[in-house]
Amino acid sequence: MYLKNLRAVGGSLLTCLLLFSASYTDVWAKETSVKRPPPPTPVLPIGDNFFCSAVLGSSLYTDDANDSWVKGTLFDGTDRITIKVEGDKLRFLTQASFELGDVGDESPFDVLINDDGQVVAIDYDVVGKNASTNVFALNRKTGIAVWSKSRSKGLLTLNPDVQSYVLGCESR
Repeated sequence: MYLKNLRAVGGSLLTCLLLFSASYTDVWAKETSVKRPPPPTPVLPIGDNFFCSAVLGSSLYTDDANDSWVKGTLFDGTDRITIKVEGDKLRFLTQASFELGDVGDESPFDVLINDDGQVVAIDYDVVGKNASTNVFALNRKTGIAVWSKSRSKGLLTLNPDVQSYVLGCESR
């Protein structure tokens, strides 16, 4: 079941990458496939306090100079995330943010669905003319989650960019 879910998510990420890059060029890029073992099955169903480890990530962005290329990368996930669901809010803190001094209280996600089977939450932020959105979705039974973040102006470019991650989660 995990492998099927992981393949579906990974396939979706690759499809988005290929379709996005193909829309800016006349030549289809050669398909790239990356396989990773699925995260371990959680011993107990996941509650409202849990910990996730990134398994696989992707990034899509363009150059600034003349929009002559679109780049897509797949990479091994390295970040770790602690998550706490409190009513209609989800507190989300990455290890990288924690190491920079963040404590995770500044911008909680809004919970859209929270039941025995799943948690789905969204966060958005607008600063000046720049906007970002984060979407988090977790299957409580399998422990597999996805997190995506889109920005109207990327970290490496003035154009929009997006990053997505497949996560393995467990209760804490």
